[in-house]
Amino acid sequence: MSDLWVEVADRDQLGIHVVAAWSRPPAPSAGPVRIDPDEAALNLEALPSTQVRSLPAPAHMGVWSLELGSENFFEVAVTGCGQRFGLVAEPLKAPAGPMLSRFATANDVHIGEVECGRIDSMGDEQLGPVLRTAEGDEPYPELMNRTGAAAVLATAPDNVLINGDLTDSGTPDQYARLRRLWSGFGPRLNVVRGNHDADAYTDVVDQRAPYLITQPGLTVAVLDTVRPGEAGGTLREDQIDWLDALCQQSTEPVLVCGHHPLTHPGDDPSQQAFNIPADVSEGLINLARRRDAFCAYTSGHTHRNAMRTRADLPNVAFIEVASLKDYPGVWGRYDVYESGMVFSVRRVLDPDALSWTERTRHMFAGTYGSYALGALGERSAVLRWR
Repeated sequence: MSDLWVEVADRDQLGIHVVAAWSRPPAPSAGPVRIDPDEAALNLEALPSTQVRSLPAPAHMGVWSLELGSENFFEVAVTGCGQRFGLVAEPLKAPAGPMLSRFATANDVHIGEVECGRIDSMGDEQLGPVLRTAEGDEPYPELMNRTGAAAVLATAPDNVLINGDLTDSGTPDQYARLRRLWSGFGPRLNVVRGNHDADAYTDVVDQRAPYLITQPGLTVAVLDTVRPGEAGGTLREDQIDWLDALCQQSTEPVLVCGHHPLTHPGDDPSQQAFNIPADVSEGLINLARRRDAFCAYTSGHTHRNAMRTRADLPNVAFIEVASLKDYPGVWGRYDVYESGMVFSVRRVLDPDALSWTERTRHMFAGTYGSYALGALGERSAVLRWR
């Protein structure tokens, strides 16, 4: 059974990208999806005042860049394969004044991984499909890091952080390959370890958190959330104290980064073992309550896009950015203004990257796409300073 999948791939203060795909879920050993070109033709219709530009894409996909005209929303319809899919999206309104600087994150890049979609605890009873790179092709982590680094570099960020799970198993060779793939950023590149990068016997990441990254209008505080040898994370008390002193003294908003996300009220109790435990999370949230400089906490680890706020902290966001190495193949962008920040999760739109991420969208018995992408409002937002 074929399907037409249409998404607002990303959104910022300038416009949106729309990605559409018509495909069949691939078998575990399948190569790139193959479709009759005539049958797979996709067309996009938009409001007359919306500027539409078609971007290069694989044969089975359509990618469009839409710049808002005189309307205050985007109304789009994608047709193809006998189906029609409509959507409406509001643009983001940037805070007043000039942009001061730009920060970027990527996470869960997993250099050295050779299988995608496998759950180790399920043994031979995988949900599927479990995907590998075809023999002779560029390994998919290298493909996604190469194209992802190029996409980030093209936006000229002031600084970049790879926010954990730099490698698959923390070997020196994997870490060296990661450094080579992102070498174009020079001293602007920063890294912090994730659970895949450190166990009880090895730890190859040479940049130690906590540490600061400074740029116009923003201070970035990088924390180490790893418990070596464990999937779940934590925060040591000395790091909380370090962050508290920083936020107390800072004259700029502080964006806090760590690999593991927090646990929030109502979360499944099993998540506490996978994320930062509830009591430790509450300690960080209490810090945000008493320090107005604390503007957001951004993480990875869960391979999904999500954003939480608290009723008593409406201007503080707790963010999860999905994986770069598989669907949706994204990175985080943070545009800093005098009165706030535009946060936007950006898809890597290179045609080879799109082909790979479209295959991985069908993982875990077809559930991965909706889980990983997340709602548009949880992957793009304007955050106002407190």
